Amino acid sequence: MSTMRGAFLTAVAFAGAGCAGSTSPASPVVLTASPSSYAFALNETAPKAITVSRSVGSFSSVTAATSDSTRFGTSISSSGGTAIVSVLPVSSAGGSPTTLTVTDGSGAYATVSLVPALCGRPDNLDYRSQLIAPLPGATGVPTNLGTLYSAVYSQVAPVGTKVHLSVAATNATLEGGPLQVATPPPGSATPAPIAGPVETTMIATIPALPSGSAIRTQLYDDPCEGAILTGTLTT
Repeated sequence: MSTMRGAFLTAVAFAGAGCAGSTSPASPVVLTASPSSYAFALNETAPKAITVSRSVGSFSSVTAATSDSTRFGTSISSSGGTAIVSVLPVSSAGGSPTTLTVTDGSGAYATVSLVPALCGRPDNLDYRSQLIAPLPGATGVPTNLGTLYSAVYSQVAPVGTKVHLSVAATNATLEGGPLQVATPPPGSATPAPIAGPVETTMIATIPALPSGSAIRTQLYDDPCEGAILTGTLTT
């Protein structure tokens, strides 16, 4: 009798230990963006801040990319459970809305609709503007290149022109400094003369480039106008 009673108590003890050690499944992570949609004004040039909040815990890693990286630049910072995405309008007028997607290390994501403004101003930059150094299509470009040279064609002398870089594989973006008038470096491409537009050789500083990446180079001077694809390069 005592043996049976001991076995029963042992079974109860094991059952109790199992209940005490059980845990509830972790709550799924949800990201919330504010605002969830943003319409750019016609002459808006300043970056727009988007706040993304995590439902539980802190961000360990977080990325931001748009469905069309040729039209918007993005940068992101995070602290605790909040991330701030800065969206730079490169060519925010015309066309259909672009989707910004913010993703954290858990795979959770939030989206924001970037709505373009309507614009009727003519372009100043000519679509025939091109990268001249490094040569368009160059491969093995060093990540610490530092500068880009472009032959800029425009209706009037270019003012406030900037460089926008987008990484083809990830839609990540990088921003170069304002273009300055320069002398073409040795070995640069020599575009054929074009009747009509003003031609200006210009240089811009750029940040370090990601390694092993194909990168599109663009010029823009007014978010109301389309950005000009000037070439590609591969690091």
